[in-house]
Order: sequence, then C-alpha cells, then structure tokens
Amino acid sequence: RGAVERWVGAEVGREWPEAASAPTLATVLEAAWAAKGSGFVFVIDEWDCVMREAEDDDGAQKRYLDFLRDLLKGRPYVDACYMTGILPIRKYGRHSALNMFDEYSMTDPMGLAKLTGFNSDEVGRLCERFGMPFDGMARWYDGYVLRMPPESGPITPDIFGEPVHVYNPRSVAGAIARRRFSSYWTDTETYEALQRYIDIDFDGVAGDLLAMLDGQRVPADVEGFANTMTDFRDKDDVYALLVHLGYLGYDVAERAVFIPNEEIRREFVNALRGGARPGLARLARESRQLIRATADGDCAYVADALQRAHSWAAGPRYYNDEQALRAAVKFAYIAAMDDYLRVDELPGGRGYCDLAFIPKPGSALPPMLVELKWNKPVEAALAQARRREYPAALSGLGGEVVLVGVTYDGETCEHRCEIGRASLG
Repeated sequence: RGAVERWVGAEVGREWPEAASAPTLATVLEAAWAAKGSGFVFVIDEWDCVMREAEDDDGAQKRYLDFLRDLLKGRPYVDACYMTGILPIRKYGRHSALNMFDEYSMTDPMGLAKLTGFNSDEVGRLCERFGMPFDGMARWYDGYVLRMPPESGPITPDIFGEPVHVYNPRSVAGAIARRRFSSYWTDTETYEALQRYIDIDFDGVAGDLLAMLDGQRVPADVEGFANTMTDFRDKDDVYALLVHLGYLGYDVAERAVFIPNEEIRREFVNALRGGARPGLARLARESRQLIRATADGDCAYVADALQRAHSWAAGPRYYNDEQALRAAVKFAYIAAMDDYLRVDELPGGRGYCDLAFIPKPGSALPPMLVELKWNKPVEAALAQARRREYPAALSGLGGEVVLVGVTYDGETCEHRCEIGRASLG
C-alpha cells in the first residue's frame, strides 16, 4: 500500500475500526461503506498534476490512472466524485481509463458555460463597484468564447448556442487589487509549454501563431486530442492543449482557435523574445527598437529589419507577393501592439492607408501611417500618402504623424523605406 493509501486508510480506520485492516484503500472504503451504510463524496483538485509534473513518464501516468480507476469506477461506496484540473481525462488509444465521468472543458462546457470564470455582467458590476474602466478590462481579459446550449427548440448540427464571454477571475481580481492592467494569471501556469511549442514549430505552429498575433483565427480540430502534453499527431493537438491551458481561445461555431486578449498576446510575444529559435527571437526582441527607429526617421534600419522579418513571416511559396510584404511589416512591428492600436486599411482623406498605428492613451509615441508598394519606387508610397491626404484621418490627435513608405522589389528581393512627417494641427 502506498503512503496515500496508508494515510487515508488510517483516517478512515479511526472512525470505523473494522475497516482499518483492509489491504487496499478501495477495500478500506468498501468496508467503511458496509459499516456505516452510506457512501462517500470524493473531491479531487488538480487531478492532472501527475500528467503535468511527470509528462514524460508514461508508466507513472498509467499507474496513477489505474489507481483512480480502481478507486472510483464501479465502487458501491462512491456516491459522487468531482474532479478539477487543466487537462481533460487522459486517454490511451481510443479509450479512457476513467470513462465514467461527464467532462466540462474549455472546448465543450455544456451547461456550465455561464458558470465558468467571470462573465461580462459580473465583470461590469465589479468595474462599477471598484471604479475600473470596463473597456480596459475587456481588452485585457475578455475573449474566451464558450457556447451555452439552447434550452428549448429544435436541435440541429449547426446550432451551437448562445456565446458566453469568459474572463479569468484571477486576472480581474489582480487588476482591481493593484489598480493596473497587467498579466496576473499566466505567472502561475505552464508557461514553458507555450515557449516549447513555438520553439519546435511542430507542423507549422509558429507560423500560425504569428497569424494569430495579427488577430487572425486559425481553423483547428480539437476533438481528437489525447489529453497529453507530449504526444501529438499534428498541430491540432498542440492547439487543443493550448486551449485547455488557457493560452488560446476556441469557438466551436467557427471551429477555430485564436489569441483571446491582451494579457495572453503579451505572453506570446514574451515567449517569442525568449525562445530558442535565434532569428525569430531576435526579431521579436528588436521590434521595440524598430518602433523607435521609425519614429526617429532611420530608414536604413527600418528597411533592414523588414528584410529579416520577411523571411520569417512568409513561407518560400508566398515570399514574393503583396500579402507577404504586409505580413512582414506586421510581424516586424509586433511590439507596437503594446503602445498602439493598429488599423488595417484606415479610411482617410481620399483613400485608404494600408496600416495605421494609433497611440493608446498614455503612450508618448507618435502616430504612424504606413503605405506599402510592390515593385515601385519608394518615393511613390510616401507621395501617395500625402497626395491622398491620409493624415486627415488622425487630425484630432494633434501634433505630427510619422509617414512611412515601404516598397519591395520582386526581382532583387530588397526592401526600401522612406520616412517623413506631416502636421495634424
């Protein structure tokens, strides 16, 4: 008998001595059940700790699951069992060792969607009570979308129920207690998992994560996940794990994963900066320096940074097209999301500016308008921004706007940059 079995057996034996001599915990509890005439309610918190702490020890995981199965499955002394954890129940092949549970998860919360975390109404009341801005709370901690099944009416495969927006309670409480928006919950979770999967780039994960950092949603099938932290068939299994860990949101109606909010976005950026892929990590770390160089008018630095970013943000097949150029610029300025609101195709004056970076409240950085051109002189990009009066879209900000013209030569594979300024007065 293991230490846990001996300890629990001794506790039960003090109450029902006739059960103390039973050889296993299951027989101890069965003897106690027979003596007292009623069963037990089991509450197991962080049931998956062995899966996370011994993630590479398949033998230890199997022994643990066998222990839980022998303790709980089909036993007359079990009136109910409630288990909580990050991961769904571990599966072996097509079968689960613990197939007697109803599972409620971030991919399938069933009727508990409204009871998961804080919902928008609850956060709104907390913001009003403690004088916090609700829009800031939403930007930082909203974004997880769960679906509440319909209570009545016909059920069809394409009816997924009412969307419920979920906030992490720890993060909301931390922001209220410290009177500032920052990352609170992620400091306590499995950060290494996030950085690891970016580093190994399993099945193209890193490229998809870059797209998600840009606000895109990536199709994913999370239903076949085997519920481990190491055994993956494809990148869908990686995304399923990151959904359960809370690093990605998942909307069953779209069958897509995404980065849910500002808190998690910053964790992804930090993981990129500290990752093991030197080129990618360097670009992420240098992004803030690129923003400063742009504001200072350093065209050579900007062109060189975009040259490096282009290789990472676009695969070889799509390297030479306008979308690849746009992706390269967005990735190179990944740190701008800390201080700017980025708007694609901003309407202003007599046209649409390709990319606009509008400073967030409290930022000392200037607004920036970026115009992209393909196989044209770099002067043409900046001339178009002035000719079509793009700065007029930001006239209410006052001061000056930085105008950035970027061109790419499809034959020489070179980037060029020209930077100017315009008054917003």
